[in-house]
Amino acid sequence: MRRILLIAAMLLPVASAMATVTITANVSPGQFDVDGTVQRTVTIGYTADVNVRAFALDINVDNGTNIADSNVAGFLQGESISPNKGFGIFPGRFREYINPSVPDWGDENYMPLVYWDDPEGQNTGLGWPKTIVELGTLYSGDANRPAQSGTLFRFDVNSEGATDCNMTVAVNALRGGIVGEDAAEITATNLPFTVVVEFQQGCTVPNVLTLSHAAATAAITGADLVVGTVRYVNGIPKDVVVWQNPPGLTAVDCQTAVDINVTGPCVKTTSSFYNWWRGGAFVKNKYPTFKDAPWSEPNCFCFPHQCRGDADGKSASSAVRIWVTNPDIALLRSALNKQYTNTLTNGFPQVRGICADFDHAPVSSTTMIPVSLADTSSLRSHLNKNDNPINTSVKCCDEDKDCDVSDNDPNYNFWTNSLNPPGF
Repeated sequence: MRRILLIAAMLLPVASAMATVTITANVSPGQFDVDGTVQRTVTIGYTADVNVRAFALDINVDNGTNIADSNVAGFLQGESISPNKGFGIFPGRFREYINPSVPDWGDENYMPLVYWDDPEGQNTGLGWPKTIVELGTLYSGDANRPAQSGTLFRFDVNSEGATDCNMTVAVNALRGGIVGEDAAEITATNLPFTVVVEFQQGCTVPNVLTLSHAAATAAITGADLVVGTVRYVNGIPKDVVVWQNPPGLTAVDCQTAVDINVTGPCVKTTSSFYNWWRGGAFVKNKYPTFKDAPWSEPNCFCFPHQCRGDADGKSASSAVRIWVTNPDIALLRSALNKQYTNTLTNGFPQVRGICADFDHAPVSSTTMIPVSLADTSSLRSHLNKNDNPINTSVKCCDEDKDCDVSDNDPNYNFWTNSLNPPGF
């Protein structure tokens, strides 16, 4: 019962305390579209030099905009308990939705907005140009006391015509304003203040650089845009967006395609030899009787001429375009008809002969011998032949042999040109 009395008392105005509170309103850098309505998100925060017990605020928007009736979020519900410390007591809705004996703080109707028919509440709330918000805190022990700065809540502002608006934050004096822990009203604030919420026609492209492929997709579609062309490129770490077009924060028509480059595998996941290239336990997906393969995504499988017999990724010289030479024969011979071993050279795991596996398959579905006569035949067919228009058989490994994998080759995302780790 003592806690309930505290709730009733926390908003009672008394003598002004010698304290200051600053309210902040941060407008999101980008806008988004919901069923044809342009929205931007505003986050309300606070900074104080004393402990605050409660806030009663007016939020107003003008110029034909309104506060979205689909979203007021980011607030704590219930008692302040570390680590979730904050202002989760809402006096305007406490009586209707909270049983003090067995409180259900998660009730979706229990939120910091006051009812439209409460004092000063007419024409307020979600979907209106004005909203009244009440938040208080209830805690036991200093460890659970809210910090002297933080986020109170966030909401979206609607603008169907993409019209800028003025958003004003003010104290609601009738409901107690801002109250300190000693139940004294804090009058030294920066309220009221006004910020401009700007809207652009169309949608804003999110900045997805450095995001994962999945996170970038979610950000793009969440901004009412579509994911366009996705190209995988060489780079570390993997699964990171390193290029996008249009650039982030650009204003475009909604449903515009955003193209991205993602650091990813050189072999496409849809390739028939993808699991074999992955090595390790992935080999079992195609060859259940095998043990885990000791290799892992060898770069050499994506040398442009590897499937023709180029095991080392090198031509005879910079002037002579002969990719299959004696060093490739030596590597093939070292692995021909041999079981695979895993040794260390200069600290890197070395898998004997994997780069001489030109057909990207084992000799059989039960024997861990990837380099066989089939690979020898491939090498012999291309040994010491120039890569020129006459000898089309020594062109690249992509489907149409034009060395261009950007034309949607079924097996490769991009070519590699170096051994990594060394000695693969």
